Amino acid sequence: MIRILAITDDPASSAGLQDLLSREPDLVPVGVARDEHDLWPVLMRTQPDLVVVDYLAGDSALVLCHRIKWSIAPPSPRVLIHASRADEQFAVAALMADADALLHKHTSPGDLCDTIRAIAGGAHRLPDITLATLQDTQTFLGPTDWPIVALLLNPTLKREATISLRVRQAPLHQRVENILRRLGSEPLAAAA
Repeated sequence: MIRILAITDDPASSAGLQDLLSREPDLVPVGVARDEHDLWPVLMRTQPDLVVVDYLAGDSALVLCHRIKWSIAPPSPRVLIHASRADEQFAVAALMADADALLHKHTSPGDLCDTIRAIAGGAHRLPDITLATLQDTQTFLGPTDWPIVALLLNPTLKREATISLRVRQAPLHQRVENILRRLGSEPLAAAA
């Protein structure tokens, strides 16, 4: 059984997701939160295996994912970001936020359930990121923020970065959230 918590500010999305999950014998919806304020009590009470973060207004899905993954002692729940935007730039931000999967809202219900099962089993499902997108992201962020992004994108160093960011360097943790907000706000082509 995979215990799933959804966070969404859209009642229709919430009802649809709950209905879909309740029809799958191995997927168990354990709660819904409407925003970050609602999230923490529900998260602590239900202790889900996986959180589906429905893309909320602006950059909040990325920031919430980041906070879930870095605020809860391991093993933190797996996180799937379900967004209306799933381009490469958003995938860079999702990877930085430590998301386990990024799916477009137009993904079929079957693919959504299959992805939930896969990431609950330890897989990652993020779109491929090209070198050109990384170069565009580097140019967009500039020399002060890019080293943080590069560190977080390196799986070998990510664990050390996570420990450092959470325990010893709170200002750096805030910078990561600011970078996520910038990357999640609009596509790079629109920002240029």
